Amino acid sequence: MILADSNVFLIDRFFKRDLRFNENRVFLDKLDQLDAYFSIFSLLELCGIASFNLPQHELRLWFFDFPTVYNVKILEPSFEISVSIREFYDNFLMCLFNEIEKKATLLDALILKEVNTYKIETLITWNKRHFEHYGNFEVLTPAEFNHKERGNGTNS
Repeated sequence: MILADSNVFLIDRFFKRDLRFNENRVFLDKLDQLDAYFSIFSLLELCGIASFNLPQHELRLWFFDFPTVYNVKILEPSFEISVSIREFYDNFLMCLFNEIEKKATLLDALILKEVNTYKIETLITWNKRHFEHYGNFEVLTPAEFNHKERGNGTNS
């Protein structure tokens, strides 16, 4: 499982002159061949940032139909049916706070919670330094992922 960070999509949509744009685009073009996901929390972050630049109809398309814009599956929060809403809420907050105690921002803590909940194998982000010291998952930039794929002899 691969989880993509919001900055990958921001560069593609709003920063076409970014030096990383072409390598970023190569990664995004591979999404249909990957088991790729995007967190609902990252989608909310992305829509909040994009709300300053996108018309309302396009913003709504992103929020309600992001998997058709980019070929990713949206990760929803995981719920245990056997616990009360209060227990879920307390557990959710403690999971976030545990990551924050390790020097994570709220949005990074939400991503780390999803990584741990869903046993994500690889996180793709341009903010590699935010995540690389957190656990048992690989953190790669899109450029590093592309290079690794080329080295494995896959179609890239």
